[in-house]
Amino acid sequence: MANKDTRRVNFNKSLQMHLACATDDLRVVMEHIYFQDGFAYASDAHVLVKNDLSVCSSISQEQIQILNGKLLHKDAYKEILKYDVIDISEEGIQCKKGNNTAFFYFNTDSSLKYPKAKELVEEKSALSTVPTPQISINTKLVEIMNKALYHQRELKFTFKGVNESIICEDNDIDSTNCVGLIMPCMTL
Repeated sequence: MANKDTRRVNFNKSLQMHLACATDDLRVVMEHIYFQDGFAYASDAHVLVKNDLSVCSSISQEQIQILNGKLLHKDAYKEILKYDVIDISEEGIQCKKGNNTAFFYFNTDSSLKYPKAKELVEEKSALSTVPTPQISINTKLVEIMNKALYHQRELKFTFKGVNESIICEDNDIDSTNCVGLIMPCMTL
C-alpha cells in the first residue's frame, strides 16, 4: 500500500471569503477574491475583508507570490476549499483530493480593476477612534464578517465615528494583519 500524503495544503477550510464577495452583475470585479502583496481581499461594498495568506493558509511563500495581482471568482474559491491539496500556477489553481482533481483558472480580463481595498483599509484604520453614542449595523454583515475574516475566537470592533467604517480585528493582542471593514447603516 502506497504511503499517502494527507497534509492539507490549501486556504483555511473554515475561511469563507466568498461570502464577502458581491453577488450582482453590476460589480463583476467584486465577485472575485483579489490577491495583493500576500493578502487576500473580498468585498461587496458593504463589508471588506483583508486576510494575511501566511496566517490563514498553508500554502508556501512562493505560491503566495504567484497569487499577487490575481483575481479568483468566488465560486471557484468556494469549490477549492473542498480539496486537500492545491498547487498554484500563473494560470490558476490545480486541486486534488484523493483521486479527484480539478483546475480553476484566474480571471484574465484586463478590463477588470479591483477597487483600492488595501488603501481603503489603511485610510479607515488611520482615522481616530471616537466615542460613538449610537450606530446601526446590519447583523447579516456581522455574520459574514465572522465567517470571512480570519480570527481565533473573538472579533474586536473599533468605531471611527457615525457613518464611518467599523474596523474588525481578531481580539487577541498579537494582531495577525487580518482586518475587516463593515459599513454602518447610514443615518441622516
